[in-house]
Amino acid sequence: MKQGILFDLDGTLWDSAQAVVDSWNEIIETLPDFHKLITNEDMCQLMGKTMDDIAYTYFNTVSKERALEILQICMDHENAYIEQHGGVLFPGLEEVLKELSEKYDLFIVSNCQLGYIEAFLSYHKLGKYFKDTECYGRTKRCKGDSIAILLGRQDLEQAVYVGDIEGDFISATQAGLPFIHAAYGFGKVRHPCFPAYTEADHRWCIWYVFQQHLPERHFPGACQYTGACTGKTGARGLPFSRRTADPYEYICSEYENAGYGTG
Repeated sequence: MKQGILFDLDGTLWDSAQAVVDSWNEIIETLPDFHKLITNEDMCQLMGKTMDDIAYTYFNTVSKERALEILQICMDHENAYIEQHGGVLFPGLEEVLKELSEKYDLFIVSNCQLGYIEAFLSYHKLGKYFKDTECYGRTKRCKGDSIAILLGRQDLEQAVYVGDIEGDFISATQAGLPFIHAAYGFGKVRHPCFPAYTEADHRWCIWYVFQQHLPERHFPGACQYTGACTGKTGARGLPFSRRTADPYEYICSEYENAGYGTG
C-alpha cells in the first residue's frame, strides 16, 4: 500500500522568516514608490497566504498591478537569498525525515512561489527525503487543490497532511486528508486535529493516524483533482459547496463525518 505524508513548509519544517525579511528589505530599500520595511512580525502574519493575498495585503499603498510586480521582484530575490543563506530548521528535522522516509513517501505542498521549496531543499540538502512537491506558484490554485493535484499525480492510497496553521487544516480537509497539527509552529488550530507539540511528535502522530484512523480508509485508485476549492468535491468526495454561518464548523463536521474524530 502506497502511503504518503504531505508537509507544509513554513512553520512546519523550518522558520525562514528572518531570511525572507532580510531579502525583501534589500529590495524595498531600492523602490521609488514603496518604503515600508517589513518586520518579522509582519512576515509571520503573511506566511501561509497565497502570493496574491500577500501582495494585496502588504503592498497595499500601490496599485494591485504594482503590488504583484513588487512581490515578484521580492520573491525572485528571496529564492536566490535563501539558496545562499538558508533558514532555521526545526530541531531534529533531518533525523525525523530520515526515519519517516524509510517507511513512507514524503512530499511538500506549500502556498509559496516556484523556486522556494527548491531553495530550501538545496541549501539544507534535504531533497533526498522527498518524492515530489507542489506549490501555488505552479498550480495558481488554493492549497486544497494543490494537495489534491499532488495526490492524483502520485496515486497515493493513504495520506496525511502536516501543517501549523488553521488554513492548513482547512486545506487538508478540502482535499479529504486527516490533519496533524505542528503545534510548535506559527499558528493555532481549533480542533479537530492531532497535535504534535515537538518536531519528534510527528513520528507518533503519523503512526497513530495511519494505524488507528486509516486502516480501511484509502483512496480508490488514483486520487483525481476535483476542484476542492471551487465548490465541487474534495479528493475523497466530500462536498464543499454548502455555505454556513461558520464555514469552519461545516468543515469540522465533514472531518468528523469522514471518520477522523476530534483527536
